[in-house]
Amino acid sequence: MKGAKRNIEWKDPITGRFIPKTKKNLAEIVECACGCGQSFPRYDKEGRPRKFINGHNARGNKYRLGIKHPESYKQMMRERMSGKNHPQWKGGRAYHSGGYVLAHAPEHPHKHHGNYIFEHRLVMEHHLGRYLESGETIHHVNGIKDDNRLENLKLFSSDSDHGVFENRGRNFDSGREKSIRTIKAKAAERQRKRGNPLVECTCGCGKSFPKYDDRGRTRRYIHGHGRWQN
Repeated sequence: MKGAKRNIEWKDPITGRFIPKTKKNLAEIVECACGCGQSFPRYDKEGRPRKFINGHNARGNKYRLGIKHPESYKQMMRERMSGKNHPQWKGGRAYHSGGYVLAHAPEHPHKHHGNYIFEHRLVMEHHLGRYLESGETIHHVNGIKDDNRLENLKLFSSDSDHGVFENRGRNFDSGREKSIRTIKAKAAERQRKRGNPLVECTCGCGKSFPKYDDRGRTRRYIHGHGRWQN
């Protein structure tokens, strides 16, 4: 309602009393409720009562002021919530984003992914009786990354050897050869339309040769008759 009298009282959350806004003792000092021992004015600039120093609430008291749990408590909680004691324990096996299987091995010197290591490396290490070097690589013969049977694993001393083995028999020039065939076909079609006249070699030897090569490129010299050889 227009012209109505506004509420000029605030309820103190500590004492429960209603205090007129104009009569608040802004200089009243109280102790922070978080237990840090620091004091501060009970009311802010707007006259609102406060219980904590800014940032000293329950979360701020624990993480921002350095009042943390002792190391003994942290170690106890790590032991309680690790391995088989963790509520999300799934038997010590998990799947990597690449499709490989991770095995829980907190004592392994090459552990990663939170005390886990690739299961196929553990299988090979158990077979060899030693730890694998960081550069050694395991290959899955049948291509199934979670099939970690020993007969399906092959050890390589380096990634380069593994790459050579995987790429054996592959024709990497197939795409390049296809492009060359396409270029030659187009050049032959252009030569059929415009012809391929004989021209004299620019080096001055007096010999003649077709003006265009098999890719349709213009030639000025017979092969080997360039200026640097003339």
